[in-house]
Amino acid sequence: MARTASAEKIRDRFTDDVGRLESFFHRTSAALRGTESEQADVSRLSLAVFTSAAVSFESFWSDLFIALVNRKPAVYQAHLVDKARRQIDEHVSGTLRPLVSVGTPSRLTVQDVSAFLDAQGRNVTFPSASALSRRAGQWLDPSFAAPIRTLANTEGEMYEAVRELRNYVAHRSPESRNRFNDATAKLSPGPYAPLHRGDQTTRNAGSYLKAYMDTPTGKTRRVMVYTDWMKRSAAGLTVT
Repeated sequence: MARTASAEKIRDRFTDDVGRLESFFHRTSAALRGTESEQADVSRLSLAVFTSAAVSFESFWSDLFIALVNRKPAVYQAHLVDKARRQIDEHVSGTLRPLVSVGTPSRLTVQDVSAFLDAQGRNVTFPSASALSRRAGQWLDPSFAAPIRTLANTEGEMYEAVRELRNYVAHRSPESRNRFNDATAKLSPGPYAPLHRGDQTTRNAGSYLKAYMDTPTGKTRRVMVYTDWMKRSAAGLTVT
């Protein structure tokens, strides 16, 4: 693993990957037009494209945070020191505390940051928009944190709708379905309100994603609304 990571390349790679997924969807759905199994196949296609984009979206946030901490680590270093001192205050007796010193390396490599964020090598995940905003404030330089917190505060409902739909696709449980339906209900009023099906409970994620909804540019399949939002939300972030 390299000592440094390019946040710009991480962002651009993600947006390019989603763009290719969208092109794949359009080519394949066009090829299926008029076939006997068109509707069922487009449902499966919609599900596959959304799932691939949503998994990449989660990886994108993990890779981006690691790269941004690596680029300007001062805020995260201060967070680590504060966390260590609180642990010392909680677990070390008062007479021994003066003997314990706390410090961090002057420079953090990508490997260092990855190990600090998750020693088991898993993606760094943010289960809600509020968690995304909070961690950005705790870990990132203010210039990097500001656009992420703005996104979380202004379009957090879409972030959570993407996450809950991905969880529903993965688990297919009644609880995950209810959480997804609750998440899309929070999109109203607004441009993404048609992603919620009102009193109808979404049971077939593929059919739901395949369906068209009204957008400012005309009728658009829901899967494309989700992928376009993921792509635009990443493209709008300041990473330099």
